Amino acid sequence: MFSTFIRLFVFAVLLTASKVASSEAGRWQLSDEGAAFVNHLGRESLHLTKGEGTYLGPDFHNGVIEFDMAFKELPGFPGFRFRDQDGGQTAEAFYLRPDVPGKPDANQYTPVFHGMYAWQIYTGARYAAPVGYNYEGWTHFKFVVKGDQMDVYIDSEEPVLHVESLVQGDSKGGITFHGTYQGDYYISNFRVEHRDDVLIKGTPAELKQLPEGAIRQFGVATTPISAKVIEGALTLDASLLSGLAWTSLPVGETGAANLDRLLKRTNADNTALVRLVIHADEAKTVQMRYGFSDRMVMFLNRRAVASGNDGYGTRDFQFMGTVGYHAGIFLPLQKGRNELVVAVTEIFGGWAFLGAIADREGIRIE
Repeated sequence: MFSTFIRLFVFAVLLTASKVASSEAGRWQLSDEGAAFVNHLGRESLHLTKGEGTYLGPDFHNGVIEFDMAFKELPGFPGFRFRDQDGGQTAEAFYLRPDVPGKPDANQYTPVFHGMYAWQIYTGARYAAPVGYNYEGWTHFKFVVKGDQMDVYIDSEEPVLHVESLVQGDSKGGITFHGTYQGDYYISNFRVEHRDDVLIKGTPAELKQLPEGAIRQFGVATTPISAKVIEGALTLDASLLSGLAWTSLPVGETGAANLDRLLKRTNADNTALVRLVIHADEAKTVQMRYGFSDRMVMFLNRRAVASGNDGYGTRDFQFMGTVGYHAGIFLPLQKGRNELVVAVTEIFGGWAFLGAIADREGIRIE
């Protein structure tokens, strides 16, 4: 098989962390601030604070990405994107949470859609590994990627995490490292190997079974709106819906419809309209379990029936705002056609809605 092996750093024994004129600078595109080549712990390193460094080599599809990273025990989210397209708008991503070593969320795999990281949707042992970190020297990272699967090695001989289904699928794109809002992060011994014959060794964590009656797709308006025009409303203005185009969005393996797949959020237009049409043979009340991120207002037949705010930190400082079937509502269906519209507002971390109706007797969900 075709194999290309690239070493980007040749390291001398250097004692202090100071800027250097790197011979590798031509192979990287660095952000104007927060990224530079320095000497750190005896190695020529890419130093990141709030900046980014993009490798200017060929697009990465299958193969191996390896590097060493030095960092301290501080809150933050340093990491990298791979198969990166459109300047970070579409990618796969992996990053650390250096301040929670050994915890279930010590790190994170997540897809990126429209520049948004969706970690509140992709939580648990299928997307993160409880590993410890070395804060006094270099930690070695190795990522083996083939098709839509990935093995992650962190100072280990065997994978600490196996991602069974990379959400972007069998794609290709660039490689970009990023820092975070505080702390200093150093990347050294970077190498990338382009190969189709790499061996995937890991096994995935168990996929949780979706609840009975899980809804497998939702209608979504193709144009987002402003939360200001709908939050606090007791009725859904019919004019708001007129002229909207709708499309079907299937849910992923977590049961959630990832709204970032379809919509690009802006500060002004940050709310998606999610629709479910339920036909009832007779008037009937059914229970729906549901979850969302980050805020929502729910309308049944244009009347508000529920609202909520599950955003990050809204309950206490440890509340992550992750998405699951945590809420429930009893829906009083009328005979015939019922329209459930949920206005879902996104702040950051994952734009999603999910639902399940177990009692399907006498009803049909469109």
